Amino acid sequence: MQPRKPGSTLPLLSWRQRQPFAAAGGGYYAWKAAHPPLPAGISVGNGRIEADEIDIDTKFAGRVAELLVDIGDMVAPGQIVARMDTRDIEQSLSKSEAQARQAQRMDTAARLAASVIDRYERRTKSGSKMGVVQLSDPSGQYEAVIFQEGLNQYRDLLEKGSDVLVTLQGAVEGEDVRARIASVEPLAEAAARHQKGLRIFLRDEAPLTSIAERLRAKGEGEVSLVVMLGKAEGEIEIKLPGRFAVSAAIAGSLKSIEGVVAVEHL
Repeated sequence: MQPRKPGSTLPLLSWRQRQPFAAAGGGYYAWKAAHPPLPAGISVGNGRIEADEIDIDTKFAGRVAELLVDIGDMVAPGQIVARMDTRDIEQSLSKSEAQARQAQRMDTAARLAASVIDRYERRTKSGSKMGVVQLSDPSGQYEAVIFQEGLNQYRDLLEKGSDVLVTLQGAVEGEDVRARIASVEPLAEAAARHQKGLRIFLRDEAPLTSIAERLRAKGEGEVSLVVMLGKAEGEIEIKLPGRFAVSAAIAGSLKSIEGVVAVEHL
C-alpha cells in the first residue's frame, strides 16, 4: 500500500468489502439486546457449580403416587417432595386389626366345626415339627397351627376333607396373630354326643321344601335357618318351632341339598 498524501481522502470501500463489518456490528447490537446490563454488584463469568446428591428413603416400601418437585427445584427442610401409594399398607393394617380382633375373641378357648381343606408340616427354629392346617366353615377360610405334641396326637383326624370339631386358642407369632389348635375330635362323634341342634345356612327359599322333608323325624335338637342376605344386609336367623333329630347322618343329608350353603352343629 502506498502512503497517503497530505490532504487526500481514504478510498471508499465497496459493498462486498463493507459486508463483514456490517455483519459484525449487527451481531454485536443483537447480543446487547438479548443480554441487558446486569444490576449493580453482579458480575458474570464462566464456572461450574457442584451439588451434593441426597438419597431419600421411606420407612415402608411402596410406589410413588404423586411427585411434587422436579429436577433442579429448590426444596426446604421438612418439605413434602412426594406422596406414596398407601393402599397396600392400608390393607395390611386392616388385616392386622382383624387378626387382633380375632385374638381378643379367642382369649378363651373356642370350639368350631370346620372342614380340613389342607395340611402341611414344617420345622420350627428349634427343630420340632409344626402343622399348619387350613380350615373352612360358613364364615370363610382360615389357618390354624398345631405344635408337635398335638400333631402327633391328631394327625390322622386332620387329613384333607375331614369334618372336625376343633378347640382353638389365640397365638401370637411375631407381628401375626394365629389360631392355635388345642384339641380335635371327629365332627360326627361330637354331634352324636351333644346333639343340641343345627344351624342351616341358605341364601333363598329354594331349598325349604327339601329341608322340611329331612326334618320329619322328631328328637331333642333345635334347628335354625340362617338366611345369608349379603355383606351389606348381613344374616337373618329363624328358629324353627319344635324339636328335631339332629344326628350326623341328618346333618350330612341336609348338606347335600342344592341351595344349602352349610350346616353347623350347635
